[in-house]
Amino acid sequence: PWEGAPKEQVVELVQDCRVEVEKPKANILKIGSLAFGVGTTIQTVASLRPAYEALKAALAPLGINLP
Repeated sequence: PWEGAPKEQVVELVQDCRVEVEKPKANILKIGSLAFGVGTTIQTVASLRPAYEALKAALAPLGINLP
């Protein structure tokens, strides 16, 4: 199902994640869930592999480890 995710939906998830990260008291569970969804989606598209790796590296310091 992830391969067919419309780009707009992926962008919306990224925006939601960014908004949550920027909050003074960010919900780490929400960030992890959103990031996992984004990571899983973009991981399936070969051309987006660099974006996946960047997301994975950015989340590691927060204790969020993507597969």
